[in-house]
Amino acid sequence: MTSSMRIGVISDTHMPRRWKRLPEVIFTLFEGVDLVVHAGDVGELWVLDELSRIAPVVAVHGNDETQAAQKALPFLQTVVIAGRRIVITHGNLLNWELEMARRREDNWATKLNDVVEAATPHGAEIAIFGHLHIPLWANYRGLWILNPGAIASGGYFHRQALQTVALLTLTPGQEPQAQHFNLAAPDQPFQPRSDWEAGFDSFWNECCTPIFTPEVMAQIPWMRETLLPLILDTPVEDVVLNIMHQGWAGERPLIDVSDVVQALRQYPDTPPAVFEVLRSSGVFGRYV
Repeated sequence: MTSSMRIGVISDTHMPRRWKRLPEVIFTLFEGVDLVVHAGDVGELWVLDELSRIAPVVAVHGNDETQAAQKALPFLQTVVIAGRRIVITHGNLLNWELEMARRREDNWATKLNDVVEAATPHGAEIAIFGHLHIPLWANYRGLWILNPGAIASGGYFHRQALQTVALLTLTPGQEPQAQHFNLAAPDQPFQPRSDWEAGFDSFWNECCTPIFTPEVMAQIPWMRETLLPLILDTPVEDVVLNIMHQGWAGERPLIDVSDVVQALRQYPDTPPAVFEVLRSSGVFGRYV
């Protein structure tokens, strides 16, 4: 009698910083699986505790993790299931300059080659990875590659408009099979795109959409260089994150400059230095 192994695959939960809790539909979709794999950017480790209510969990850390997850989880993990050797890794590169260069490329071949080069030295037949926030399933250069997609936003300024997970089925003597599910329409499998010639940005723009108005989005370089260093890892960050969570959940229209400034003004402990920086901006200064 041939028995199959079913694996629930999830990635990029970023909890609770960018998404507050695991959507309940995941527990329904993963019901009865033999194993759960988390492909990194977990967030706090309680995410894995919650997933372990379904089945045993194997996980790796990503590039945007809590310190606890970074210490507790490996960068790459090799497992063997139903005779198939599987490499699990988040998909980011340890060389930061090369990683940043990859992010600027609208070239699928380069990104997928990195996955192949991470997995093939370990004799893998299947590679499971995350990081891209885009669902994928393909046989590429003789390697089955599976990206479940993402639950949470990959950054501060965009929303994960397409939230997906995947089910991987391994049956002896048969090719591996994978299905994706869109959490907004979980009743039937979701078919990921595979037209690589369209370029990475085309896929990204379908999966991730801005939560800010174009006026704010145009200020991203200035905010990263000047404003965010004053806010990150301080109580003021929570004020801004509260607005962002509403945007990430699709609970409010696009966030405008005035929304950000008003929230900072209503918080009594916003340091004066933050307002000084805002006044230096020709855009934000109009609302201070």
